[in-house]
Amino acid sequence: MIVAILSYAWDLLVAATMALDAEVPVTPRGAIELLKRLVPADEADYAVGDGLLLLREDLRSPELRARGSAWGAVLATALGRRIVDDRDEAKRLGWQMASVWQGALIWWAFTRGSETAETIEHRLEDWCRSIGASPDARG
Repeated sequence: MIVAILSYAWDLLVAATMALDAEVPVTPRGAIELLKRLVPADEADYAVGDGLLLLREDLRSPELRARGSAWGAVLATALGRRIVDDRDEAKRLGWQMASVWQGALIWWAFTRGSETAETIEHRLEDWCRSIGASPDARG
């Protein structure tokens, strides 16, 4: 039953990611917006608290781990194509951006110095600049 419920949650997350991929601009700013909208501010506490407990169950199940991996590939593709045109480089940078996003969420949970969306936006803007991509222009 746990696998069925968490599989349904993965279905919802993949659908939300694909909808945002179709909706937000194909720019670094669009990538930032996509990630901010995946974790609405009113759900941030859950995402980094109780969400991590659920993630433990995902990591224990080969089926759910595969679902997470597949979603990561969808997300990395959506992000990377907003930063560069080269497919291999887009994949690499998409995974990096997803990692920075997750790290920003975790560190936000510890520090709570500003609103979740503001923290995520600033960290991702900094990351974009560090790779030479203006957050407001196509790389």
